[in-house]
Amino acid sequence: MSIAGWYPDPGGQPGKFRYWNGQTWSEQVTDNPASTPPPPLAAGPTAATPYATQSRKRNTGWWIAGAIGVLVIGLVIWGLTRVVPTLTGGDNPWDPGGNATFDICDTGMTGPVSTPAIPTRPGQVSTLHLSYPTLSTPWNSPSTDNRVPFGTVVVGQVATDQLDYDGNGNNWVSSVILADLASGDGFSSAQNAAELSYRCILGKFYGDNTVDSKVVTSEARTVDGHTAWYIEGQLSFSVPGLTATGERVIVLVVNVSNDTYSMYYGSVPNTSEARLPEVRAALKGLTVYE
Repeated sequence: MSIAGWYPDPGGQPGKFRYWNGQTWSEQVTDNPASTPPPPLAAGPTAATPYATQSRKRNTGWWIAGAIGVLVIGLVIWGLTRVVPTLTGGDNPWDPGGNATFDICDTGMTGPVSTPAIPTRPGQVSTLHLSYPTLSTPWNSPSTDNRVPFGTVVVGQVATDQLDYDGNGNNWVSSVILADLASGDGFSSAQNAAELSYRCILGKFYGDNTVDSKVVTSEARTVDGHTAWYIEGQLSFSVPGLTATGERVIVLVVNVSNDTYSMYYGSVPNTSEARLPEVRAALKGLTVYE
């Protein structure tokens, strides 16, 4: 091309024109070549290396730079997946009972038990959303508990199984607990909430002791007209100083309304099996309050 003038941009910009002076393409572009004077001659690509070729080289350079950037980002992400578990102290910081610095099972357990007013329901052990008929002796009077994962309002009863089993004044007990669960935990269903609560309870209630769990029942249920999920498991363990070697555990999570969930929890050591029918009776007597 030897005739100087404005030509459609060889770099491919739609509607743009670039000036060819017979030797080089201009850096300047215009969308109105009829009224735009020729730009002054400036140092630029030579005739042997037309602008179109230069543009392709620049575009190729950007593609290469982009590919390198993606590779670097990928390596960083891979490195984080290797390093973060080490820093948090566990293979998976979301695993219940693990050593991770951040443990989802601590949700709702920080500080004292929350103090929303609970309606008075005579003869009932109650949270805001659940209640059961109060169990009589040997079950203790209802009291609060701040160990329950995701628990906000937590109330329950215990019956002593073994006094001072560890020599430090701690008692092993049968338990019946109600807990309104913290909202916004990402529960997608009553089943999801029950399964996560079951795993977290094993991590929080039994400390550093090794606990084997066999789930004997996991099924959908309806409680007082509300969808729920029921899990019953048989635990096996060996705790220093403790006579019991196992425990029957019940977790039932009720979808009270929309994203509101509440839980019934029961546990009976194999040395106090006479308590199990009482735990089941309390479960059968559940009432749901929206």
